[in-house]
Amino acid sequence: MKLSRFCISALLFLPVSLWAQTAGEVLFDRQEVIVISPTDMKYHVNRKVQINNDTGTYLGMFKGYTDAFSSISDFSGKVESGGKVVKKIKKSDIYTVNYTESLADDTKINTYDPEVTLFPYTVEYDYTIVYKKGIIGFPAFSPVMAFDTPVKEGMYHLSVPSDMDIQYTAWTEPMVNHYDKTNEYLWELNDFKPVKKEHNMPSLSGMLPMVKARPVKFRFLGTSGSQADWNSVGRWLFEIMPADEPLPDDLKATVHKLTDDCPDDLAKLRALYGYLKEKTRYVSIQFGLGGFSPSAPSAVHKKAYGDCKALSFFMKSLLAEAGVESEYLGLDTGKGLSESQPGVGTMDHAMLMVPLQNDTVWVECTNPRLPLGYRHEDIAGKQVLLVKSSGGELVAVPSYSDTLTVRSSTYNVKFQADGSALVGVHDVFRLDESEPYMSVRDIKQDELVGRLSKYYAVQTDDKKILSIADNFQDYAGFPGFIPEVSVDWSFHSRKYGSQNADMILLPVVLKNSRMSTQKSARINDIVFKSPYCEKNILNLSIPDGYSLEFLPEPVSLKSAFADYSLEYDNKGNVLTVTETLKIRQCTLPASEYDSYRSFNKSYSKAMQAKIILKKKAND
Repeated sequence: MKLSRFCISALLFLPVSLWAQTAGEVLFDRQEVIVISPTDMKYHVNRKVQINNDTGTYLGMFKGYTDAFSSISDFSGKVESGGKVVKKIKKSDIYTVNYTESLADDTKINTYDPEVTLFPYTVEYDYTIVYKKGIIGFPAFSPVMAFDTPVKEGMYHLSVPSDMDIQYTAWTEPMVNHYDKTNEYLWELNDFKPVKKEHNMPSLSGMLPMVKARPVKFRFLGTSGSQADWNSVGRWLFEIMPADEPLPDDLKATVHKLTDDCPDDLAKLRALYGYLKEKTRYVSIQFGLGGFSPSAPSAVHKKAYGDCKALSFFMKSLLAEAGVESEYLGLDTGKGLSESQPGVGTMDHAMLMVPLQNDTVWVECTNPRLPLGYRHEDIAGKQVLLVKSSGGELVAVPSYSDTLTVRSSTYNVKFQADGSALVGVHDVFRLDESEPYMSVRDIKQDELVGRLSKYYAVQTDDKKILSIADNFQDYAGFPGFIPEVSVDWSFHSRKYGSQNADMILLPVVLKNSRMSTQKSARINDIVFKSPYCEKNILNLSIPDGYSLEFLPEPVSLKSAFADYSLEYDNKGNVLTVTETLKIRQCTLPASEYDSYRSFNKSYSKAMQAKIILKKKAND
């Protein structure tokens, strides 16, 4: 689903697992970018790391990406242990494969693994990558991309022709020198302390030293453009789109067969969205201008595949043939686009915007399983770029209220005197929580019930799916549509409760959903990125011959980031337990960690409480 060709060197040392704890350090990482002309540059890297044990071996791996317009010109390396060179690394030692199996992707991945187990040891690489035929972004500087990894020394030197203006985002300002023929930018890093991994912490990428730079005016494969502002970025993207051409006659006929009798634009959109789902599939296209420009609709029709750009432009062309207006857009599925950081390479996806009479529909063309009318979590609340003939225009995709993301479960428990129980479950997933289940009908039953019962605190056996329903076709062209998936299933628990003499202890809640805490002092802010509400209702049928002996006290917890309640209602032989947890999207300073920990302690205690049934005395 990529829109742009990534700045290749930004990924050169991406670890096997971004989040894994490390046992090594970066001794030095010296990078130099020399721009020779608007279309050619050299990128030299000299990097040395120390590996202390097997959990840090990924730091010593080399991983570099090249394509038809870049190549590794020089490469050498060495592994040292105990003050001796134990292995020399040559360019011929690099293992190169296609980045994807798609013939429409010219990217190569170049790797090398020292495979050394004599700890500690150091690995040093010295190499140069040559770029030609166009520069949209300079190789990024990211000396460390993992937790608990210090950097002793880092340096990023960027040399550009004196008439080349640049833009950059960086953790600090550079030293700048202007000469007759070049402008020199230098970022230096010394004794960078490792970032400690903690739960619910800010994004790691925002806490690490990094430089991302790009030319304001650029040339790429015979085209010229500007990244001075988003209007200029959008203008270039529009200019490199496929030239206007009529759709193939058979495709035209199909469009009109599907839409001519539709009563309105929404019906036409539905029909063509269904056609897109049935007739096309997603394949990455990163070849030449294909890294930024869509393939022609005729090519998509012939091959029945395309990337996000191609499928979005294809859908736009189908809608145009049916007389429905739409706009092509680019976006960043991570943080969204920033007003102050315009750049072609900041986008990684493409979609469509279709303005209907009473609402605007944001259409995901790479995954037509997503229901029309739904703004999925990669776009909701973020800025996107509309690409028009007049240039680019940043617009904000409306977000949803924090309270609308819901997952709820209703349990009807028929408890037996032998400690077993038959449990019927009605699960409902709304908004973001529904996304993992939007292709639920394609999931095998064993996999689905395994997913649904994953965090249960009781034994679950003989699990069966009874029914699946959704409201994906309910969008009527008005704001306020909330996608919802519901699953009815059942299971038998052979050990639902524990017996002690004439007493039976039963769980208050069925799921384990504790929040993580740490004993050490908190260093980072506490971040809750994804708000949601979870509501669970347990209807427990008390078996004949037993009475309710003990019921825990109701619980009501409130904090800056969450609310939690546990309530009981006993009517006849049915006890109803209602549990509600609401998490708000917010950031708390580290100084509030004691409050967070206190909430979690009370929350965990409430979930561990037990209901006690007592066997009635014989009359």
